[in-house]
Parts: sequence; structure tokens; C-alpha cells
Amino acid sequence: MSSGDSNADITSLKANTVLFSEGEPSAFMYIIKRGKVQIVKEDKDTVIPISILRAQDFVGELSLFDDAPRSASAIAIEDTEVILVKKNEIRKMLNTCPEWVTNILITLCDRLKSSVEILQQHHIVDDQEQDPKINSAERLAKLSKLIKEHKKRRGIG
Repeated sequence: MSSGDSNADITSLKANTVLFSEGEPSAFMYIIKRGKVQIVKEDKDTVIPISILRAQDFVGELSLFDDAPRSASAIAIEDTEVILVKKNEIRKMLNTCPEWVTNILITLCDRLKSSVEILQQHHIVDDQEQDPKINSAERLAKLSKLIKEHKKRRGIG
């Protein structure tokens, strides 16, 4: 996937760097150029793994259509590069589409948010994400700690 713009904002993340945390305000969507990003939901003092995203996947799209805070946290699980896509740029582009297209996208994002909440409530995880190295209790505790430190630095929750 190409950013479509040679002047795109690209950010490099070291392994175990929090890209964003659940509850923080959102201004960007990210396209993963290289590396892997794990998506997790917080649950008391631990985290629930939701998915692992790879090159050409995107993350942070759920907050593009409303001003709700991030619904999950994203952490680079290896050295990663992401392309930043500004929320206002997406909105400008959507303004050129018929209103029904935007309405469909908003509805799809709302439905996806609801599905993620159901997964969290029932502790359901996709089988492909059950890698014991990535989702060990020790690793998940480390991710929880990283998210808490990130939130503290940002003054969130």
C-alpha cells in the first residue's frame, strides 16, 4: 500500500512502544509500512489481546468518524514504521463523496466498535493471535505496564 504522497509523515517505533492508548484523543489513523502492531483492550490490571496487524494494515480508523477517544491501545511489538494519516484529511476527502458513503462508513465503524466491546466482555480472541510468545501472561503484564506509563506521560486517566 502506498501512502500516495511522497511527503507523508512516517514515524518509526521501536519494539514495545505504545502508538496510542485506549481513552486518549484521536487525531490520526496509521498505515503500517513495516513491522507489527498489537491491538489490546484494557481490563482492570491486564490487557486482552485483540489482534496483530502487519505491513499494509491500518489502525486507528474507528475514531476517524466521531470524536470519541481511542477504543483500544496499539503497541509496536517489533521495530515498526507507520504512515500518519490526519483525521481532517480523511474528512476532507469524504466531503467529496456522496453523503450516503460517509453514512455507511460511520455505521460500519460503529458496528465494529460494538463487536470489539463484545469480544472484550467475553474474552474472545482470534485463534491466530494465540501465539504463546506474544500473549503470555508475562508479556501481557508488560504491555499493561507500557500502556499505564504512556497514559501517565500524556496525562490520561
